[in-house]
Amino acid sequence: DSYAYQTVQIGTQCWFAENLRYLPAVHSNSEFATQGINELPGYGVYGYNGSDVPTAKALTNYINYGVLYNWFAVDQASPCPTGWHVPSDTEFLTLEEYVDPGNYTDWCDPIGEPGDCGGEWANAGGYLKQTGTTYWNSPNLGATNAYGFAVLPTGYRDPGGPFDLLASSSYIWSSSSEPASGLSWYRNLGAEHANIYRYHEGWSIGFSIRCLKD
Repeated sequence: DSYAYQTVQIGTQCWFAENLRYLPAVHSNSEFATQGINELPGYGVYGYNGSDVPTAKALTNYINYGVLYNWFAVDQASPCPTGWHVPSDTEFLTLEEYVDPGNYTDWCDPIGEPGDCGGEWANAGGYLKQTGTTYWNSPNLGATNAYGFAVLPTGYRDPGGPFDLLASSSYIWSSSSEPASGLSWYRNLGAEHANIYRYHEGWSIGFSIRCLKD
């Protein structure tokens, strides 16, 4: 898309310092739901219930937060620029261990389905979030942006199309999936906590992407 992304070196990894903006198409709420049902790539800009790409790209939410992608876009569309890729769950773990060494806790959801497990890093979210409350809701706990990763609260897009949690939470896809369960790993950062949550979600929901250099 010819956009020049800001990047940041963290340990041995070079990351985008902002969310991916690749937008080959944009889907209305009903279209986004249909894309998910048909296991096809789905694209959205927070709050935009339309299908005109130039209109979507002119929106402040596109400029600030980039694009929300279903996981079929991650898996089928190779959305990152040449020389970059959607990071795996393991590559996220490398980042998190570098910024918050030894502070990972495994846990399972007691009310979830069997095997519904994940984990959290105690402080990594604060180290990787953008500071202040220009974008994040107060209190934006623990935010220092110590590594220049500058995560913003993009919210998410429901599989049925509507958007939620702008300014409160950020959700970022990994490329790692569990085909038997129809789930893929993602990361969650929030205004109310300094943690990063590692969890998995169905493929039709819309999350952000951060690209990692090959």
